[in-house]
Amino acid sequence: MSRRADHKTLSILAFALGGAALLAACNQGAGGACQVDPVPGLNISVVDAAGNVGNVLNVKIVVRDGVWGDSITSNTRNVTNFLTAFDRPGTYSITVTGTAVKTFAITGVVVQQNGCHVRERDVTATMTP
Repeated sequence: MSRRADHKTLSILAFALGGAALLAACNQGAGGACQVDPVPGLNISVVDAAGNVGNVLNVKIVVRDGVWGDSITSNTRNVTNFLTAFDRPGTYSITVTGTAVKTFAITGVVVQQNGCHVRERDVTATMTP
């Protein structure tokens, strides 16, 4: 299951600004203009100790950068991928918990600006018993 946490907020902001300010701040891409869709800064995959997705029960993912944060909680095994920090450069801490597994925690995950958007960072949270 993927979750696009900031998509709606960013869409409203882009609409409110008429798109002009957003596009003016972007570098031009190969097509001469910036991509309109927001790009996730973080792509967090949740796997079990064997590297399999969908085998961790009651997953909770918390992402923080200063006072900004995002989270997702699932009472099933369906959280396998979490997209967040859309077009939001920063330095993140990520915590993933689940039933009968050790907590996965990482700090200092840097998401950099990359022209129009951010450079997506892939993080694999390996949940061990």
